[in-house]
Amino acid sequence: MIKPAIFLKATATTITACILAACGGESSSSSNSTHTMTLTAPAMGAMDGKSVYTLNVKDIDGIAASDVSPQMTPLMNMVSGMQHSAPHSGCTDTDVDGNAQCTVYFLMPSMMNSVKMGDWELGFTLEDNDQEAISIPTTVSMAMNGPTKVTMTGNSGDLVSYTTNMSDDVTEENRKYYIFNNGIMSMEGTHSVELFTAAKENMMSFPTLAEGVVLSEGTDNELTVSSMSVQVSTDTTTWVTATSSTSGLWNATGIVGYTDTLYIKLSVNGEEKTSGENNYAELTSSEMSM
Repeated sequence: MIKPAIFLKATATTITACILAACGGESSSSSNSTHTMTLTAPAMGAMDGKSVYTLNVKDIDGIAASDVSPQMTPLMNMVSGMQHSAPHSGCTDTDVDGNAQCTVYFLMPSMMNSVKMGDWELGFTLEDNDQEAISIPTTVSMAMNGPTKVTMTGNSGDLVSYTTNMSDDVTEENRKYYIFNNGIMSMEGTHSVELFTAAKENMMSFPTLAEGVVLSEGTDNELTVSSMSVQVSTDTTTWVTATSSTSGLWNATGIVGYTDTLYIKLSVNGEEKTSGENNYAELTSSEMSM
C-alpha cells in the first residue's frame, strides 16, 4: 500500500536556503547537526506539472551519504493563507555521490499571469527521522506548453470530506483525480504519451493512483483501488488502452491522428470518472512532439 509522505517543518534546523530563481539549475542548501542537503532545480526550471529535482545529501564531514531514502513532501503557502500539498512520486535512494532524483507534480505555479499565487517549499526527512527535517523554498513557473494535467471527478458515491487549515468547517466533495501529461513523442507517423495518475484525499494528501492503493484509509470514504484503466483517443471514437509501467505511470502507444488534443478516459473499479458532462477529459497541448 502506498501512503503519502507527512510534511515535517524544521524547528531546530539551521536553514541557509535561498529561494530558487525561475531559471533552471539553481541550487539551494540547508544544513543541520548531521547532514547538508542541496536541492538543484530542473535545467529548465521547475514548472507547473512534472518537475524532477536533484537532492544531494552529505554528512557533517562533507562525505556523500549513499543508499539513504529521502522522504519528500511539497507544500504551497497560498497568498490567501491556505496551504496545500501536491502529488509526487518521492525520491530515489541516493547514489554513491549522495544524489537522489525527486519528482513532484505541481498543481499550480508560484505566479499566474503576473499575480502571485503563493510560495512553494519542499520538505525533506532522512530515514523518517524528525530531527533531520528541513524545508527548502522553490519557485514554480507556468508551463510553457499550456495545461499539463486534466482533472476528473467521481460520482455521488465517491466522496471525500476534510477541513482546511483556515476553518474547522467540513468540506465534502466528489473525489478528484488528476492525470498529468509527462510528454508526447512521435514515431513513424504515430504518437505515444506517458501519463501520471493521482487522487485527492484532502488538501495535504494527493497519493499516487494505482491498483492496490487504499484511498482515505480509515475514514467513511475509504476506497480500495482493485482495478483501473486509462484510455487515450484523438477523436473520442477510437481509444488506445494505456499500459501501466511503474506506480502511477501509464503509457499509450500507436496513437493515430494527433495534432494538439488528446482525450483521456479514467476508470476506477469499473466506474468511469467524468469531466463536466463527459466521461473523458480533454488535454490540449502546444508542446513540440519529439
